[in-house]
Amino acid sequence: MISEIPKKISSFIFIILNCSVYLYAQLPGWVLIKDLDGNAYHIDKQGKIWTSGKPEYKYKAVSLSGIDFYLNHGLDLIKNHHITEGLNILQSILAMPAGNDRIYRAQWKASDAVAKLKKREGPRYMRHIEKAPLLVYRTENAVVIENCITHYRLKSPFDTVILRTSLRKRHDYLYHGILAGLRFGAEEKSRKMKKDSFDALLSVDSEKFKSTISSIEELTGHWRIILTDDIYERKELFRDRYRVINKIDHHGYPAFSGYEGYLAKGRLGCIVRIIFNEGAHDRYAKPLLEIIENMQY
Repeated sequence: MISEIPKKISSFIFIILNCSVYLYAQLPGWVLIKDLDGNAYHIDKQGKIWTSGKPEYKYKAVSLSGIDFYLNHGLDLIKNHHITEGLNILQSILAMPAGNDRIYRAQWKASDAVAKLKKREGPRYMRHIEKAPLLVYRTENAVVIENCITHYRLKSPFDTVILRTSLRKRHDYLYHGILAGLRFGAEEKSRKMKKDSFDALLSVDSEKFKSTISSIEELTGHWRIILTDDIYERKELFRDRYRVINKIDHHGYPAFSGYEGYLAKGRLGCIVRIIFNEGAHDRYAKPLLEIIENMQY
């Protein structure tokens, strides 16, 4: 009989845990909110915001329209020991231009939380940054991506979704890569598109070397060794000491076009590529090229 008591207690706890989400959603006086970014959360009678407290995405552009959710979600994630994910959201809020009182107030709270976390985590703090180094936020007319460990910044005028990232690190060398999807349509149209449907792909392979890159020729030579023979025809559009931009085309099947850029500064170097269907070239060529032209360290 005694041996059955723990089993009954265990079963009771299991039932409570499984019902908690349902009860949470049904608490009297709580209001379910869905903001313009598609985020869902609850507000209780005292006006406190309650989020899931669980990671819901790897990267998503924080914005003014969803600032209440992003701030509280970041704080809740840290409270629930999802430190890397929560810290990344708060850092993205801190990277936003503070041109609005709501953003300023959110940044004040985020700054306080990050300072406490940094003090508490000590040497572990930088490991959290390295696991999720991309700060992603939306301004009025662009999605901005900043890399905290390889220190580039780019702006996209399109709906931009981070699809995949990778990190390699060894003594005096660091590599970070991203693949992102771009959608050309209006924001509402973009929401209606399939989750994995994109009009263009953006990749950035960025590195931090042991020594200073002497010239752009050194960086392009480095990548020629890595890529060996590839499928692209190239036409050089721009070159200076620390930047090269090429138009690239693939005339096989499937046919596509794009742009390729090499950037170097000090010990930092990267190659960025954007590829898209040939039919999109006339209408979207200029803003796509400007993503690479305006990219900076």
